[in-house]
Parts: sequence; C-alpha cells; structure tokens
Amino acid sequence: MPSVSKSKHGRSSKSLLDSVVVDLNAEYGRTSTDEQVDAGTIQNQRDFLSNYRGLYDLPCAGQYYDDGVSGTVPLGERPEGRRLLEDVRAGKFKVLLVYRLDRLGRNLKSLLEALEELDDCGVTIRSATEPFDTATAIGRFMFQLLGSLAELERATIAERTTGGRDRVARSGRYTGGPIPLGFDVDEEGYYVLTDRVIPVLGQAEPEYIADFFSRIADRETTLNAERTRLSTLGVPHASRYGGKKRRVIEKNTNWSLNNLASIIHNTVYMGTGKIESRNGTVDRPVPALVDAKTWERAQAALITNRTLAKRNAKHDYLLRGLVRCANCRGSYTGTSGGRLYRCTNMSRAIKADLAERCIAADVSAHLLEKKVWTEVKAFVKDPGGAIEDAQAVLRARLDGSATRAEQARTLAGELTEKERERERVRTLYRRGKITDAEAEADLDAIASETADIRALLDSLRVRDDLATAQEAYLSDVGTALLSMGENVERIDAADDHAAKRRLIELLAPRLEIATELLEAAGTVRPDGRVRKRAVKSATLRVTLALRAEPSQIAIASNTATPGARR
Repeated sequence: MPSVSKSKHGRSSKSLLDSVVVDLNAEYGRTSTDEQVDAGTIQNQRDFLSNYRGLYDLPCAGQYYDDGVSGTVPLGERPEGRRLLEDVRAGKFKVLLVYRLDRLGRNLKSLLEALEELDDCGVTIRSATEPFDTATAIGRFMFQLLGSLAELERATIAERTTGGRDRVARSGRYTGGPIPLGFDVDEEGYYVLTDRVIPVLGQAEPEYIADFFSRIADRETTLNAERTRLSTLGVPHASRYGGKKRRVIEKNTNWSLNNLASIIHNTVYMGTGKIESRNGTVDRPVPALVDAKTWERAQAALITNRTLAKRNAKHDYLLRGLVRCANCRGSYTGTSGGRLYRCTNMSRAIKADLAERCIAADVSAHLLEKKVWTEVKAFVKDPGGAIEDAQAVLRARLDGSATRAEQARTLAGELTEKERERERVRTLYRRGKITDAEAEADLDAIASETADIRALLDSLRVRDDLATAQEAYLSDVGTALLSMGENVERIDAADDHAAKRRLIELLAPRLEIATELLEAAGTVRPDGRVRKRAVKSATLRVTLALRAEPSQIAIASNTATPGARR
C-alpha cells in the first residue's frame, strides 16, 4: 500500500511517486528506421524503462514496442500501437509510460490523436524523462508544448537532411533509389559507368543504352518493337540499389513499355540526372552515355511515332501530326467522320465548357493538303537564293566555334579549380579548422558557382550543337532538292503519299493555321428566333526550309459554324 501523508490543513494526500506506484501498468517505445533497429535503439528504451520501473518498484502489465515505424504514422496504424489501443479499450491499464514524448509521435497532430484516444479510455501519459502528467491541466499544456517542440525538431532535421541530400546530389553522388541501367555506384558514392554485361545481347549495359538511344533516334525501332525483342530474347532486368545495404531485386524477363520509357526519357543518360527536392529540382552531374543531340532526337522520334500511329486512324491524312493551330498552339488532326482537319482544342471531350474551346476553323483535308503540296513542290523546283542565304548564316556561326572552344577550355579549368576548393573545405573541416555551419556555407557557395559554370558550358555546347545540326540539315535539304527536283513531277503524278510526306517533313518544318473570327451572321427561324452562325477566316502559314518568313495562304474553310462562341 502507498504511504499517506497529512497536509497542513489535515487532508490526506498522495505523492506523485505514490500515484505512479498505484496506477502505472504499461510502457511504450518506438524507433523510426531500420538503421535504428539494427543499432539497438529500441533496446536502449527497454533497458531505460526497465531500470526506471526497478528503481521505483513499479508494476507493468504490458510492453509495446514498434520497430522501424515513423512517428508520423498514427498510433492505431502501428502494429504494436494497434495492440496497445485494443488493451486500453479492454481496460488493462490506466497509465502509459514512455521514455520520451516523441516516441508516441513526431508531430503535434499524431500526438494529439494519441492523447485523445488514450484519454477517452481514462488512460494518462507520463514520460520517464520529461516533467508532465496528462492527468492535470498543466500536464496537458506541457504535453502539447513538448509535442510542438518535437514537431519543430523533426522539421529542422528534415530541412537539414534535405539540404545535405541536395549537396550530395549536386556533387554527382548517389542519394537513394534504383540505380539506372548502365550505371553503378563506386565506394565513395559517385555514379560511374558499369562494366556489367547483358549476356543474351553480348553487350555491356552502357553499350546497349547508347545503341538503344541511337536506334530510337534514327527511327530504326520503337519502344513497342524493343519491348518485344527483349522479352522474346529473355533479357532479364533488375532494380539495383546502392548505399550501405547494396541489394539487387531480380525481376522477370517480360519487359513493359514503362520500363523502356523510363530509360528513354531519363536525362541522366545525357549527363544530368535530376532529383525532386522540397527546394526544387536539383541537377546531379553524371557520366554521359549519349550526347544531348541524340537524346533530343530520340524524344522527337517518340513524339513522331506516337503522332503517326495508325491504329486509331480511319482515314489516311497526309499532314497527320504536322499542322499546328496558331490560335491556341494545339494540333490539327483529321476527323474520324469525314475528310476535315480540326483543332483538338475544339473538341467537347477536351474542353467541356464552350467558352474555353478554341475558335479555330475546320479545314477541308483535300484543300489543305493540296495547298501545302503545291507550295512544297514549287520550292523544290525553284528554291531561289534560300540555300545561299542559309549557307552564309551557317558560315558566320561556324566562324565563332574557335572562340567558343577557347571559352570552353577556360570554363573547364574553372571547374577543376572549384573541385580543388571543395577538397580544401573538406580538409579544413576534417582538421577542425572550420565549423559545420561554415563548411556547409562554403560548400553551398562552391556548388552554386559550379552550377553557373556548367550552365555557361552547356550554352556553348548548345551553340555548337545548333551549328552542327544546321550544317547537317542544310546538307540534307540540299541533297533532297538536287535529287528530288527531277522526280517531284513523277511523285505528283503517281500521288505517292509516302514520298510526299517525306518531302513535306523535310522542307516544311512548320505548318500553322491561323483563324480570325469575323462578325456573326444570323438567320431567322420560323418561330422568330435568330440563329447566329460564327463566320471565320482561315490562313495557312507555311514556313519553308531555309526561309525565315512563312508564306501566307488564304484557305477556304468551314467558316459557318453553328453554335460556335463569338
């Protein structure tokens, strides 16, 4: 029995310890991560609470410990927390002892939810290391105050963790998640090209990735064809993870389009991986497997393959996927019900609200295709001075390549110096010459300056790539004009759609239709109501290869559209 003392007013009272002896029946503990489980953190809590109970001779009817469960998970959704609440509702104990308040939850919401559930069953919470008791008003206030401090601590840790992860990523090191095919992580955590071989293909992973991008970019294959090839050959694929616990999750040999799309759309293969952070997108430099030009060509090829897919097409439209709407920047597509081109943003399925739909006019497919082909055919037969003008612009760009090369060498030297600065900061930190905050600020500044230098290098590279691309395009156009000049009449006479399409893609890189809404015309119905019809004027803009200004061609269209918005 607990000891009872007399107050100065003659009433009996119990000490806090006596109250604990009478009421204490259960204890709860928790760790957040698998690493804490491995480190024995949960056992430390068990030992502390066991010693605490032994010191004060406290009984305990139940022990509940959740290993590797985040403090943001509600108590009732944790394995041991769920069992604890079941015993609470069964009335097995009236007081819950914890090592520290943040073991119940790491944010105020989780803590208050736990307090409410326990309080409803008449259970109070006491901490072995913090001065509060939820049986009293001041104790409940202290509970909420400590809960707010726990949430602040968690937010601060998360902020520092995010900042640290961003710094690691900017240095080109691994921060978690699956390692992309073709890469590995070295002992220092940096991404490196792997030497793993895909036995069925007889290729190293980096070699296969480079070949895959090239074949997609050159339109020698598609994602669907590649999926079929890899699955048929039985090429295995797996998810690999780095870090302290390196592991490989083997998967089957049935490749999906998502598997291949995640490769072809990943910027990591052209030397810049990206991670999403609460601070925004962070670039992570890695060794490049393909150049930027090949990567962009692969993306363009996928768009073309998707646009030209005939599985849903009921009519053969010559300009499928090539015509844009100048009004809303949407695409003109062939309609399924007749030979018309229509802006996709006019569709009720796309824009349910009439006021949000584009005003673009429908255009006769026969007329539009005839106008475009006539323009391209005339250009093939008489390109005028377009080639000479383009060659002059190209020469000017190529003349600056030597200067850009010198600038690139200077910037590369600056990058090397930034790496030396980074190493000096690390050395000073290891020797205790600078504090954590100073090292962090210096490394952040160096990372920011390094990113600026890389951006300048990228801009120089883009200019060189542009000049190279223009040179190749000019060569393609010139060759086509020479070879097709004599054959264009034959193509026209035979109505060879495939040959027409190739010439239009090459010589008319931009086709747009601009629509102007004129005054609405009205007709009077028999019932006296006026039915308004929007009158539209449509203009075809054809930008031919090597010409800066587009040709403006008025085209007849379905200009009287009932019910269109004014």
